[in-house]
Amino acid sequence: MSKGADESKIRLLLVEDDLEVGQSITVMLVKRGLAVTLVAGAEEAISQFSPDDFDIVVTDIKLKGLSGIELLRSIREKSAEFPVILLTGYDSVTTAIQAVRLGAQDYLVKPLDTIDDLLLPVKKAVDYYRLLRKSRGLEIDLLESESRYRTSIESAPYG
Repeated sequence: MSKGADESKIRLLLVEDDLEVGQSITVMLVKRGLAVTLVAGAEEAISQFSPDDFDIVVTDIKLKGLSGIELLRSIREKSAEFPVILLTGYDSVTTAIQAVRLGAQDYLVKPLDTIDDLLLPVKKAVDYYRLLRKSRGLEIDLLESESRYRTSIESAPYG
């Protein structure tokens, strides 16, 4: 996969039911060069989510309707490694443990001191996910190359 300008831009799906908070986070992240899609609930996020359309999901845990934990479960059904960061206004050890068990990349407590408190974990998670995908792609390419080589050697008329 070649790395063009659009591929390097982080595409973030932000799930926040407090419109003012969501818009504030969106503006700050867009100013930092991210492409942000803001949705108000987990149901809408589930309908819009595709691992090919986004690089990361950042979701509030406490949402109207389905929770951020339920959204994380839904994402895990589609992609075991896709990066998800959970935000909460309530610091709960039980919820944090549940989030980690489901594979959340991070668990952050609102209010954030600065946007960097979110931006740095986002960049780290996306960089890791992109590296993982690239590594898997290279592994597949290597297996296909080995298969072609083996086939050509086995079908060669001599030696």
